[in-house]
Amino acid sequence: MQNLHWKYMFVPIMFVLFAAFCTSAYCSGSKTIKSALANQGFSGVLTGKIEINELGVIAIGNTQYHIFYYSSEGSKHPGEAIHASYRIILMTGNNMYLGSYIVEDQPTRLTHNSILFGYTEDLGNTIDFDKNGPPKQVLLDGYLLDLAK
Repeated sequence: MQNLHWKYMFVPIMFVLFAAFCTSAYCSGSKTIKSALANQGFSGVLTGKIEINELGVIAIGNTQYHIFYYSSEGSKHPGEAIHASYRIILMTGNNMYLGSYIVEDQPTRLTHNSILFGYTEDLGNTIDFDKNGPPKQVLLDGYLLDLAK
């Protein structure tokens, strides 16, 4: 009887925790992300074979930056060469699109204030956030990349 009482309390507690955790627009899936990107000037392709995966969150002060990895593959016409595009997409916790970096590879990990890539340090291997947020330009794998819409 005592175990049965625990089960009745566990389910409502888990529901409340899940509901509280999923108040972010990102919990409802990529359709919400795609919509936010489309409405806020994202220049990448949002139709066809695309994937948008959240890698994590970097919190600087009171601002949370949601970090996404975007990949797109496709061709304009059947039989033509397939083109691919990869980006790091940055959004704030209130669903505001900040911009993206066009990258060649997926990051290896996130730290409390950086996005790390598997490149050598001398060619540039991190995107470091500070009190002003993400940098407008960053050196990655020898290339200077702009944070662009």
